Amino acid sequence: MATPLSEFKLKVLIQKTLFRAFFLGAFLFFLSVFFYAFYADMTRESPGKVAPFIEHLRSKKDIESPPPASLEKPHRTAREMERWVSQTISEVFTLDGNDYTQQVETIRKYFSAAGYKQYKTYLENADMEGVLQKNDLKVRVFVEQTPLLLNNGNVGGVYRWLYEVPATISYVPRTSSSYKPGEEGVNRKLNIRLQVRRYDNPDDPEGLQIESWTVLPRRK
Repeated sequence: MATPLSEFKLKVLIQKTLFRAFFLGAFLFFLSVFFYAFYADMTRESPGKVAPFIEHLRSKKDIESPPPASLEKPHRTAREMERWVSQTISEVFTLDGNDYTQQVETIRKYFSAAGYKQYKTYLENADMEGVLQKNDLKVRVFVEQTPLLLNNGNVGGVYRWLYEVPATISYVPRTSSSYKPGEEGVNRKLNIRLQVRRYDNPDDPEGLQIESWTVLPRRK
């Protein structure tokens, strides 16, 4: 039979065991909380580490606006390029003696710096300003055929096209209200060879420039 003393010792032993178990459990709990908080802090990505494209996609505008096509690739179809070349040649040969200087300056937008220099050299060699002003003439052009593509491709990271265009330019009276190729004035048959390149300019939706310009006489 157990004595009162042995029962007391047993109770004390049980209490000590329970206390130690409680203390150990509490310690392990707080230790796990500490390590969880530490791990979460270490693995949380700071604002400076957010990937750039995530920042760029946060606005609706950025999501809906695709990036511009690489300059290394064509951004116009063959037919669109032919139309642009024909229309541009028509523009650069629309000159008269009255507003010659202003017209030539306006035409600059179609050229790179080197191409514009070649274009102006051609005009000077042809004495275009003198002929138009002295005789009160204007010049117009008729593109006879679809521009002939001689070469195209990526050169130096920029896509380029080389064309040759048969055309007839006519010097006609400046006050003439209508123009029919070959019917009046002085006509010159030409082969126009031009190299066009892509370029990045938000103010120019076409994104095209003439960087090389050569005009040669043609017999037929």
